[in-house]
Amino acid sequence: MTTSPAAIKVAHLAVTHGNKPDLGRVLELPVGHCLMVGRSPDSRHTGMITQLSLLHLEAEDHALVIQHLRTRAPGTDGARHLFASFERDDDVGLADDAVSSRHTMLFCDEAGITLLDMGSTNGTWVNGERVVSADLAVGDLLRIGETRFELRS
Repeated sequence: MTTSPAAIKVAHLAVTHGNKPDLGRVLELPVGHCLMVGRSPDSRHTGMITQLSLLHLEAEDHALVIQHLRTRAPGTDGARHLFASFERDDDVGLADDAVSSRHTMLFCDEAGITLLDMGSTNGTWVNGERVVSADLAVGDLLRIGETRFELRS
């Protein structure tokens, strides 16, 4: 049974493979929110980076996000096309040396969940395929560095 994007109120990304501090962790991303996934400043420890210290988006990062939101699923009901229409949640730091400091951004809106690779060194993978951006569905498998997630409803 597949879940339609409109039925999802909160996206859950469960870590199914990764370093001990991350394994079993579940990231929650409510509709109308976005977050950055990157390497924890001290990769021996995992944790959330506080709201007051969100990673700054450089001009080129900001331009990538704007372009991604403008071009994703044109005409899709519920797709937010302005970065300002998302509330940015705490950045997520992973204890994984293969993750870039600014690796991937995830967005959740009424049209569903989408991701954008931020020019990471090792890439972002969805269902075994390297992607720059992708619309996600329940059951999709993501790889960020050596950490693997499953998207659950």
